Amino acid sequence: MNDPFLKKVSVNNPIDAMGNSLRAAVQRNKTYVSGTPDAERKKFRRTWDTLIVLAAKKYSQPVTDADHCDTISQIAQSLSRRFELILIGGRLRFGTSQKALNLYLKFMWR
Repeated sequence: MNDPFLKKVSVNNPIDAMGNSLRAAVQRNKTYVSGTPDAERKKFRRTWDTLIVLAAKKYSQPVTDADHCDTISQIAQSLSRRFELILIGGRLRFGTSQKALNLYLKFMWR
């Protein structure tokens, strides 16, 4: 790995990229309802991981801003429907979804 940015953030493979992206997305955003069991958080993150990886496949070709925003929204809405009970306000915020997807795409691009 020759990329100094990836070395600095310890991203050596797609699994590292995803873990870093999801941690960064929730780091300063209170996402989970207080007392949410770790098992539920892990299930949520695995599902989020899957949705991002599936969405990232379409970025091998140009994507419009509108399509990109729609993808972010679809990820947030899907997770909100499935994990409403563990999310603050019953939903994953658009900005949190946006940060996770954008950072993952950045790592994959680098």
